[in-house]
Formats: sequence, structure tokens, C-alpha cells
Amino acid sequence: MRNVLPFTAFAVWLVSSLQVRGQISLESVKERLITAAEKEISLAEKIPEKWLASVKDSLQQRINAGESLKLSISKGEIPRQLRNPRRDTQRLEPAALLIPRRNNVAIPYLLEQGDSLQFIVRHNSLLPLSRVEVLAAGVPVYARNKLRRKDPLAAKIPAVKAGEILLRLSNRQWLDLKSTLYVRILKRERKLVAREMTDTLYLPDTSLVTREDIQYLPLTEMRLTVGASRNLSQSPFFLFPIPFVEAVDAKGWAFWTGYQEKSEAAFQLLNATGDALAGFAAGKVAYLPDSEPRSMRCALVDEPNANKLIRGADFVEAPLSYKGPRGPNYGLIMGSPSRFLSNRLYLACLNFHGAASQTVYFRSIYLKGIPVTEQVINQRMQLRPYLKITAE
Repeated sequence: MRNVLPFTAFAVWLVSSLQVRGQISLESVKERLITAAEKEISLAEKIPEKWLASVKDSLQQRINAGESLKLSISKGEIPRQLRNPRRDTQRLEPAALLIPRRNNVAIPYLLEQGDSLQFIVRHNSLLPLSRVEVLAAGVPVYARNKLRRKDPLAAKIPAVKAGEILLRLSNRQWLDLKSTLYVRILKRERKLVAREMTDTLYLPDTSLVTREDIQYLPLTEMRLTVGASRNLSQSPFFLFPIPFVEAVDAKGWAFWTGYQEKSEAAFQLLNATGDALAGFAAGKVAYLPDSEPRSMRCALVDEPNANKLIRGADFVEAPLSYKGPRGPNYGLIMGSPSRFLSNRLYLACLNFHGAASQTVYFRSIYLKGIPVTEQVINQRMQLRPYLKITAE
């Protein structure tokens, strides 16, 4: 008991003095020994753990979220760390092998293409180990005969392609032999490559949009009879004032005039599938049935020309601003008809036939714009740059 206590105190004093003087730790000694034993392996500066963690957390998602990444390295260290290759080493636990007499021990290792198998065999028995060989896909790629005590064997075998590498120790002696095996798997050198990428994101953008909805409303529809010129009981002409009072705020108007029963029947047949005149004003119908008067003259005239017709003089068609296709008996006139409130517009017809009266069919509509506010969801494009780091 007297001898134990002084020795314990001396050990505590020795360890503390070493820690104070040189700050020696087992981990640092271990790293130095490993570095000295790996002269043939290119060592690259290790990437800081914080940087690797930030890469694993997905730089893209964090940058898209508006987060600023704070790396624990300087700006000049990033290019150097991207250029230097990074090699991962898988160290296996030392294995104490007992190789039976007249037998062998085979240990398989699974490697990827570009990896290397580095091993050290330390033979501990007096009798030599007969053979140490490495087989890749069943083909011997390395062999060493008669491994003696205190003569360690060290080798590094690269894997040409992915697969299994078999390390086999053969004993041809009549006694069991002891050996110690140290194995490391050196991974293929990988470089971290940083690329600037850009994602195109489509974000929903909701807005209120006010548009103008065009409605096609009826203005007038009538059928008039014009008397024969020799019939004194009937007037050989007529003047029909178009009632624009209810269409003062209109954006335009359209009309169709039929002079024969056949043309009127064709118009009604076209009108049975939908409002043909409204379809023509909306641009959905290209043309309407043509109809031209016989022994009769019809036109849209203003008030001065209407007075000329009453006095028996010749009349002239009023100038109108037609839009799009038009025919001899139909058309679309754009613009507000409010100007016809003071100078009225008439449908004037004069019958030259002396013995027979004639019938005129007239239909008109007006275009009214109604503001409509609706919610519109658009896809707004946005470019998001980010840094993509991959190991190649």
C-alpha cells in the first residue's frame, strides 16, 4: 500500500506536467502517427464541419428562404478548398488472425471503382507465413511468399472496377500461426465543384382586373310596306327615324335590311341558331345574307336628305364610319350614336314600281359596354440564383 500511493501521485504529476508543458493529447499523437504512415496518400485540407453542414442542409432552400449563410472560413479559402481533392478513409479495426495449419483465411472487401485497399500484415509466429495474396474478381493481382516475423508487409491495391477484393493468408505449416491485420479503404478522390444555378419560379399573383363586357341589345325590328308609285291611296316612300334615345351611351350599332321574302327567310334561318346580327357585330359571323331592292331605292339618310325626299327631290346616303366587312344591306357602325339626337338618322325607301307595293324588313342592335371587375390569378415569373455544390 505504501508503494502504490507514491506511484499514483507520480503518475498524476507526470500527466499533468505533460499537459501543461506541451498540451499533448492522445488524439494529436494518433494523427501525427497516421500522417507519417501515409506519405504516399495526398492529404487535402479538411473542409470545416460548419460548411459541410450548410451544404447538407441544402443551400438552395436556405437561399430561397432569404437566409444569409455565414461560413467559418475566409473568402480566399473557398477556391482552395474546392480545388483540393478530398479523400475519405475508412479505417477498420485491427484484426488478430489465427490461421489454421495447412489451411488459409480469406477476407472479402467490397470496393467501388477508384477506391484502394491498403493493408499491413504483421506476422507474430516463429514459423513464416506461407503466402499473402490479393484477388480481384478471382484473378490474383498481388502475392507475397514467406512472410517472416518482424518483417511486416504493407501494400496498397487499387480497384480498377467496382466489386469484391479478396485478401487471403495461406498457412502450409503443421502449426497454427498468428498474424495481425490492419486494413484501410481509401475512397476515390473527389473534388467539390461549385456551380451557379438559376431556378425559374412561378409565383401566384392575385389582382383585381376591371374589363369591359360588351352586350348586344336590340334597338329596333320592323316590317314596312312601301306603296306603288301609281297608287294614289299609298305613299311611294317612307321615312323611319331610328330611335337612338335609348342607345345614347352605346359604343356602336349594327343593322340588316331585307327587301325580298327569300332573303328574309334566309336571315331568319341563320338567326334560328343564335342572334346572327349580334354574332356579326362580335366578329363571330363573317357575313350576312345579301339583299338588294328591285325597282326601289333605300338608304340611311340624315335629316336634310329626308326633307329632300319629302319634297320629291333626290336624296344622298349619310356618311357613316363602317368597321369590318359590310354588305349592300348590312354593316357595323362604331362610335356613339349620340350625334344623331340633334340630326336624326332615317331609313329612307322610295318605290319606283308603278303597280306593286313592296315590303322592307329592318333590324338593328346596339353595343353597350358594361364594366366588370373580377379576380384574376396570374403566374408571376421570378428568377432565383443559388450555389450548387457537388462532389465529383
